[in-house]
Amino acid sequence: MLPFYYSCFISPLGPMRIKATENSIYEILFAEEASESDMHQPPVIAECIKQLEAYFSGQIRTFDVAVNPGGTPFQQAVWEQLRALPYGTTTTYLKLAELSGEAKNTRAIAGAIAKNPLAVLIPCHRVLGSNGSLTGYAWGLVRKQWLIDHEARCSGSYMKLF
Repeated sequence: MLPFYYSCFISPLGPMRIKATENSIYEILFAEEASESDMHQPPVIAECIKQLEAYFSGQIRTFDVAVNPGGTPFQQAVWEQLRALPYGTTTTYLKLAELSGEAKNTRAIAGAIAKNPLAVLIPCHRVLGSNGSLTGYAWGLVRKQWLIDHEARCSGSYMKLF
């Protein structure tokens, strides 16, 4: 088993706990309080923090840090769909299910999204309920709304894909 390294990034939405191997980011979760970081910080953590800072300051719209979120093949496929969503746009769980070719998979899609281990990097905050309402965000709807509004401000527009 590979060793994991931990770091804490203080975002505008509160502390984010970063878990990584020597070569890739494994997990980024919002935390209730700041935590200690490991003494050894592999370069991938420094790059992740640099990109998170750039995202929150509106300087970048996509991430290219190495990630390895694990998950089942189905979860990985859903997360890849999320990573393909354009910055500053939203879609619905139903639309994602339809794109997967199985409109009846809405609950399975929502379940995979709920297990997203990479907050912000895999932009599950861009997924809304079928009626456009804020629904289901593991780190709270206030954070979800803030992220959607942040992207709308930085992109100069807000576009729904549904």
